[in-house]
Amino acid sequence: MNAIAWLITMMCGIFSRFPRRRRIALLSRQSRNPLDFRVIEPYLRSAFPNHRIVRCTVRKGGRLGVVTMLEQLWLSATSALCIVDGYVPAVSIPRNHDRLRSELPPCVQMWHALGAVKKFGYQSLDTPAGRSSKAARTLAMHRGYAFVISGFAGTVHDFAAAFGYDSADIRPLGLPRADYLLRPEYAERRRLNVAATRRHLELSDAVLRNHTVVLYAPTFRRNAADGQWHRHYIEALYESLPEDAILVVSGHPLDDMHETWLEGKARLRFLRSVASIDALPFADYVVTDYSAVAFESMLLRRPTMFYVPDIDEYRASPGLNIDPEFALPTVTFRDARRLGRYIARDRVEHCYDAVAMRTFCEAYGITAVRESATSSCERIIRALAPMVDEPLAETAATWGHAAAATPTPARVPVTTVAAASL
Repeated sequence: MNAIAWLITMMCGIFSRFPRRRRIALLSRQSRNPLDFRVIEPYLRSAFPNHRIVRCTVRKGGRLGVVTMLEQLWLSATSALCIVDGYVPAVSIPRNHDRLRSELPPCVQMWHALGAVKKFGYQSLDTPAGRSSKAARTLAMHRGYAFVISGFAGTVHDFAAAFGYDSADIRPLGLPRADYLLRPEYAERRRLNVAATRRHLELSDAVLRNHTVVLYAPTFRRNAADGQWHRHYIEALYESLPEDAILVVSGHPLDDMHETWLEGKARLRFLRSVASIDALPFADYVVTDYSAVAFESMLLRRPTMFYVPDIDEYRASPGLNIDPEFALPTVTFRDARRLGRYIARDRVEHCYDAVAMRTFCEAYGITAVRESATSSCERIIRALAPMVDEPLAETAATWGHAAAATPTPARVPVTTVAAASL
């Protein structure tokens, strides 16, 4: 790791000698085509027309190409501003070097999740699900950000601990994905994406009329005690739901799921290569565990429940920022059968605890984002403006029209090698 860090620092030092371009770089190791980048990119083009907007991402989340690494290093050293949505070695490692830090352009972290049920980053160091202190120190985990953009006011304390920054450096401006879910300018794009998702799942109007759709979106588990947890939890849920319920499973991009599990289970669907965010509008219920999908579901006021058979294990590693059994006990279940009975009863008695969910949303800042007159993208643009050597173009109302623009597809590297996922 020391050799890798030294090589990255040396290369960035060479690149930093070249002139900076009027360019804003969007860098990611999370996914090939991040939703937040796709939404914010037209706003950046509209607000800063004299800057070129460049996106450099990976082919697959967590796997970094050699070519892409070099390109991210180049962009990190020679752009006017960098925006990342997770840990990017090309950004953090060089900016941890005393001499280089002042020579490199500013970078902003726009974290890829609206909130954090589970602990991450520096909160979970030296746990089975987290990274080692040595790796975090050597690879300068999350160093070098001017500030961190988070989804809600309730994230500030937890994000400060997770990133190792002061609370003042965490700015709860909302994320572009919140605009995608809520703002009217995205209505047509949402309609098309939802329709495509329904076709992918073979959910016609007739099927939706006659079945209850339960979306199950668990989080990624690293070094879980039960190596077959995915299969065990899915089968338990499937057997416990009402007979007319269709279970749609949306796995984390880094998880392996096997479609052979579909055999003999006509009411089970796997959502692969399609974002779970576009399944939320037609889901009657959303079941998750410690995934940030919960916050997207709450934004849309979907009945959200937590299925947490391994919560004792998760409390120990990586740990929990929000413990569902304490924060939302009436909609949290360790037993799939109890969850299934709750859904069956709610369909008849409408007993879902909406009051508890509303109270949580108000306390965490979800309601404030949902009811805000300004968009998350507008707030983000205004926060970035002082770091860009260009007056804001036109007005915020004009930026809103940028939502209809089609962003340039991300360039995908050909050569890939495994990289540490921090």
